[in-house]
Amino acid sequence: MFVRTDFSGEERTLLIIGAGGLGQVVAESAQMSGRYTKIAFLDDNPSPEKSQLYTIIGSTNEARRFAGEFIYAIPAFGSNEKRYELMIELKKCGFKIPRIIHPSAYISPTVSIGEGTIIRPMVGISRYVVIEECCLINMGAMIDHRCVIGRCTHIPIGAVVRNEAHVPPMSSFPANSVIE
Repeated sequence: MFVRTDFSGEERTLLIIGAGGLGQVVAESAQMSGRYTKIAFLDDNPSPEKSQLYTIIGSTNEARRFAGEFIYAIPAFGSNEKRYELMIELKKCGFKIPRIIHPSAYISPTVSIGEGTIIRPMVGISRYVVIEECCLINMGAMIDHRCVIGRCTHIPIGAVVRNEAHVPPMSSFPANSVIE
C-alpha cells in the first residue's frame, strides 16, 4: 500500500478496483499526483506479482465493505461497460469518484473532464474539449479543440481525435486511429 507521510491537509484515500495493468497505471498516476494519502486495490485474480507491488485488500465485489475506510474509488478495467457498471455501483456505496490524470498530460484549462475519467501519460487535450464521465484516454492520444468524447469511451494509444469530432458514448477504436 502506498502511503504519503509528508501529506498535509485532508486525508485522501483511494481504492482502485482491478489490480491488472490499467489498475497499476492508475495507481502510478495517483501516486505521482501526490493527492492521495493511501492507495489500495480490490482484485478478483490476485497474483504474487501483483501482491508484491500493491496491497490487495479484497475482491471486486467487496467495495461496500471499504466505504468507510476509503473516500475515493475508481474502476480500472479496459472494458467500457465494466468500468461504467462499477462506477455506478461505487457511487451507490457512497464513494467519491475521482479523475486520475497523469502529470505528464497536457490539458487546456478550458477542458471539462467527467468523474471517473483516466488520462494516461503524454496525452494532449486542446481547448474547449468535453470529456464525459468514466472515459479512458490512453497514452499519447491527442484530442483537438471543441471535441466531445462521450461517456465511457476509450480513446486508444496514439489516437488523434480531429477538431470538433463528437465521439458517441461507449466507443472504442484501434490503436493509432484518426477519429473524425
